[in-house]
Amino acid sequence: MLGRLFKVIWAIVLITGVFQAIEWFKKDWPIDQDRSIVDQVIICHFANLNSGGENYIALIDTLGLRPDVETAVGLAVQGRPRFSRPYNCFANLSQEQVRELNASEDYRTALKILYQKMNKTYHFGR
Repeated sequence: MLGRLFKVIWAIVLITGVFQAIEWFKKDWPIDQDRSIVDQVIICHFANLNSGGENYIALIDTLGLRPDVETAVGLAVQGRPRFSRPYNCFANLSQEQVRELNASEDYRTALKILYQKMNKTYHFGR
């Protein structure tokens, strides 16, 4: 009984350490002065979710267009590539920029669509 308890505690410590290591290895998302903060953070979220999202970003950058939320979400819900280091989307933002982002209707819309699609894809919730 005591051995099982020790194994459970050890597993929790190990899992917590892995998650801390992942956080420590996050890459900072570079600031692009030619894009709005909202666009940059939306793109960063999509890049974290899927390599298809990264391909979408490359296409959007090539064309010089604003990202389409529906298309990016469609790519994002396929899942993240394995063994990739996630971006820290807020690393280079000031507190004022984070407030601007959270107040943005575009950002709220992007998150709402993302959560709806993820709910349908992965059957979260009900």
